[in-house]
Amino acid sequence: MIRKFIYISVFSLLLQTSSVIAGSTGSETLKKSGSQGSAEECFEGVSRVMFKFNHALDKAIFKPVAKGYRVLPAPIRKRTGNVVDNLRSLLTLSNNILQGEFRRAGNTAARFGINTTAGILGIFDPAT
Repeated sequence: MIRKFIYISVFSLLLQTSSVIAGSTGSETLKKSGSQGSAEECFEGVSRVMFKFNHALDKAIFKPVAKGYRVLPAPIRKRTGNVVDNLRSLLTLSNNILQGEFRRAGNTAARFGINTTAGILGIFDPAT
């Protein structure tokens, strides 16, 4: 337990110091250049096209799907939420493993297995 605390402390200290150092390099040359306008971006055209594409996709697909989802009956929305929560447990599983919480990882894996098989792909939540 103490070893885990020491590792986390050292890691957080390294993250903090690297973020402090990151802002200080090269700032003197930026001040001397004197350009108050926007910097030239080499991918500006691609960024603008991608923004327009995402905006059109949002208006054409995601907005109608979201509006349609709101009119579904509550039981169907609940089952859809259960499926998403079941898939989200895979992220929780990897997070538990990376944090060294192997008991919680085992619990999450068992819960995912039960909900996927007995709960018909997570539609139902028999692991509660």
